[in-house]
Amino acid sequence: KPKLLEGSTAAMTAALKSAVDRKEWVAVTIWEPSWMVQKYDLKFLKDPKGIFPPPQAYYWIAHKGFAEGYPHAREVIASVFVPLTDITNINTQVKDGKAMGEAVKGWTENNAELLKRWATIKN
Repeated sequence: KPKLLEGSTAAMTAALKSAVDRKEWVAVTIWEPSWMVQKYDLKFLKDPKGIFPPPQAYYWIAHKGFAEGYPHAREVIASVFVPLTDITNINTQVKDGKAMGEAVKGWTENNAELLKRWATIKN
């Protein structure tokens, strides 16, 4: 019978690494974006009963009338999207010792065309 061990993220990471090193099965409560998704060959389990919360969503919040008062800003905010895999990759680079600014700079250099499109979003 599986047993649940409660602990910190560091403890969970250590348990995951230990199980992988021993080539044993393990289930952990991992999330995205996390560097562990790239470092280890992980599979997300299905949750047919909906026991766990759904994936998180992010919402832009502004004062009433913002969209009408600043339509261009609203369009830019609504159009900017960074894929989860890119965020995970940046997090992995930081975990591996790269400074956050350096990791983000690398992403912006590799996505110059996307950034140009964002800069030209019209009203």
